[in-house]
Amino acid sequence: MQFQVQFIIKNYKAETEGLVEGLAEGWVESQQAILRMIEKNPSLSKREMAATIGISTTALDKNIETLKKKSLLQRVGSAKGGHWKIFF
Repeated sequence: MQFQVQFIIKNYKAETEGLVEGLAEGWVESQQAILRMIEKNPSLSKREMAATIGISTTALDKNIETLKKKSLLQRVGSAKGGHWKIFF
């Protein structure tokens, strides 16, 4: 019985570690897609970006906040009339 418990715990850890790695890769991919789209069109709205990437606006907001914290992205001007600025 002890063997079964250890085996189950070991498998659970392996599965969840892979899941976390997959999520981290997904965030990075989304952030890269955001930067590529903004590079092509700095006036894109959040709604347009989310629809193009295929993520929710909430997920997009989290990605944008991460990029802002890394000092890679800034919004210049108002939400409707402004544009995005990328810092490489």
